[in-house]
Amino acid sequence: MSEALTSIEVKADKLPWASERPWRTETHLWAESGLPMVDLHDLGPALAKQVVATLGEEGEGLQTGAVCLITGRGRHSMGRAVLPQVVGEALQTLSAAHGWRMRSGAAGRMILITNELAAPRAATGALGPGFWLLAAGFGAAAIWAVPPLGIALAVIAIVFLIASRNR
Repeated sequence: MSEALTSIEVKADKLPWASERPWRTETHLWAESGLPMVDLHDLGPALAKQVVATLGEEGEGLQTGAVCLITGRGRHSMGRAVLPQVVGEALQTLSAAHGWRMRSGAAGRMILITNELAAPRAATGALGPGFWLLAAGFGAAAIWAVPPLGIALAVIAIVFLIASRNR
């Protein structure tokens, strides 16, 4: 991915603020919990869209199955934040064209998921085994303590689980 984004680095050098805040792959690309992170701060909207386009070209070969784009929330923007809107629209278009999924992460982050099976749970938002173990223990305790209510809760939980897997 770093090689694919080096062309953005060259174009970013021409931005008015590049001497103060240069965009470099070594400072704006890293991984967190197996998820590649691309910080779009210090890029304008046009270059941010080019990053999304480049990820679209590289998406099928992305071994991690997902990538996180950091746009920020626009707190330092004058007026409305442009970067989150531009990147969000570009990701939605890219996702629809390739059958991928895009989701919002933590504040100011957008995640492009190209392969649900290869993507880390942090990207997909899937619940871990600890949650399901706790839920099963709670369900067993509820069935033991108050059988009619516990059975009703167990049925609701099973329906919720089936519905979430079908999404």
